Amino acid sequence: MISKITSEFLLLLILIYSLLLIVIKSQYNTYTIILNAITLIIWIKFLSIKCNHFRKKCIIFGAIICILNLIFFDIKSNESILHEKHTSKKEFILDVTFDYFPTSKYEFTNLSGKINNSSSKNYLLKDKRIYVVGEYKYNKIKRLKPYTIAVLINESCLNKEEIVVNSFRTINITQDPFQKLSFQNQKNLKKVVQTKSGSFGWAMLSGSKQFLHADLLKKAGITGTMHLFAVSGLHIGFFYLLLGLLTKPFSNFLITIVFIKLVCCFTYLFFINFPESGIRAFLMISVYEISKLAIGRQKGITVFCISCLLILILFPSVIYSLSCQLSFTVVLFILFIVRDYNLPNKILKKITMYPIITLAASTGSALLVFDYFNYFSYISLVSNLLIIPFISIYYTLNIFHFLILLIFNCNFFQVFHEMFFLLIYKVIDYCSFLNTFFPTQKVSQFDINNGFHIVLFLTLLLSFMFKFHWRIRFFSVSFYYVCFVLFILFRSWN
Repeated sequence: MISKITSEFLLLLILIYSLLLIVIKSQYNTYTIILNAITLIIWIKFLSIKCNHFRKKCIIFGAIICILNLIFFDIKSNESILHEKHTSKKEFILDVTFDYFPTSKYEFTNLSGKINNSSSKNYLLKDKRIYVVGEYKYNKIKRLKPYTIAVLINESCLNKEEIVVNSFRTINITQDPFQKLSFQNQKNLKKVVQTKSGSFGWAMLSGSKQFLHADLLKKAGITGTMHLFAVSGLHIGFFYLLLGLLTKPFSNFLITIVFIKLVCCFTYLFFINFPESGIRAFLMISVYEISKLAIGRQKGITVFCISCLLILILFPSVIYSLSCQLSFTVVLFILFIVRDYNLPNKILKKITMYPIITLAASTGSALLVFDYFNYFSYISLVSNLLIIPFISIYYTLNIFHFLILLIFNCNFFQVFHEMFFLLIYKVIDYCSFLNTFFPTQKVSQFDINNGFHIVLFLTLLLSFMFKFHWRIRFFSVSFYYVCFVLFILFRSWN
C-alpha cells in the first residue's frame, strides 16, 4: 500500500517544501532552520519504515531537499528582490515616465520617475514617485518616454509618498508580436486589426491589446472575460488540441509527432514573448507527453507538481508574480474539484465537467483578482459558462484566419470569423448589462497578505494526500465561492 502512494505523496511534500523555503528564506533564517529540522525528522521517520522500495524513494527525496537548499541559498545571495527582511511583496504593473538619470555612478539612485498609472492598487500608487536603488543598466531607458514595468513592492510601502525598489523589468521594451512581422504582413493585417472582430481575434492570438477597442476592453473587465486576451492554459490547450487533430493521421510516428507539437508550441510562445501563464501550460504539456512516452500516463497532480517545481527552481521570484499565481492557483482548483469525479455515462460526464471546471476557475481567480485589482465580477461565472463554447470554435477559426491572411493575403474565413465574434460580443454585452443590477463595489482600503494566498495554495496541495469524496470537494469550492460573493455584496451595501 505504501509503495502505491509514495511517489505522489513525496512529490507533493517536495513542492510544499520548496514553496515554504522560498517564502521563509526571504524572511528569517531561523524559520529556515526550523523547516529543515522538521523535514529531517519526517525523513528519518520515513527511513524507519521497513520497505526497501520505499526507502530508495526516501533517499532520493532527501537528496532533492539538499539540492533545493543549495539552489535557493545561492539564489538568495544573488537576487536582491528576495533579500529584504520583514516584508511581504507583490508584483505591480506600472506605467512610469523616468525623468531623472544620475550624472555619476556614485549617486544614491540610478534613476527615478513618476508613476502615471497602475493596473493594481491604482488609488495608492498613481502619481507617486518611484526610485530605483542599487546597480541597474539604464542605458536602454530613455528620458521622458513612457514605460510599462513590472516591479516588486513591499506592501508596507504602498502608503508612502515615495516608492523605493531594487530592480524592475520593462514590459513594453520587448518587441510586440505585431512588430515581429514583416512590413508586408503588417500592411496586410493593418486594416483587419482595426475592426472590432480583427482586434479581438489578434488580442486572443497574440495576447497584445494594442488594437483592442476601449469599450470591448472595459466590458471584458466587467464580465470577468479579460483572461481571453492573456495567452494562458486555455489558449495553449486549444492550440495543442488543434495540433493533435492535424497530426492524428501520423500517430504511428509518436515520438516525432510529440516533438513537432512541442516545437510548434515553443515557437508560438516565442512569437508572443513567453507569457508566464503560457510557459506554465507548455511545461505541463511537455511533462505530460514526455512522462507518457517514458514511463506511462501520470496523474494530473503529478504533472502539476513537476511543472511547478521546474519553474520555482529556474525562476523562484515568480512566486510574487500575479500572472504565475493566477495560472497555478486556477489549475490547482480545477485539479482539486475534478479529482475522483466519475460518472458511468461518459457523455454525461463530459457535459457536466464543463460547468464544474468553470466554477473551479472562477473560484481560484476570485481572491487574487480582488486583491490586486480591487474588483470582483459578479457575472464572471455566468459569462464564462456562456462564452467558452463559442471561444473553442472561434479560436480554431482565428488561427486559420490569421495564418491564411499572413501567408496568402486572403480573407477566406472572414465571414465565419465575423459571425462567431458577433455571438461572443453579444454574450459579453448582455452579461455587462446584467452586471448593472448588482451594487457598485467600494474601493478596498486594506491589503490581503501574500501569506494568505500561500496558505490557501498549500491547503489545496495537502488535500491531495487524503481521500475525500468528490461531493465534499465540490461543496467546499461552491461554499468558498458563495461566501466570497456574499462578502463582496456585504461590503458594497455597507
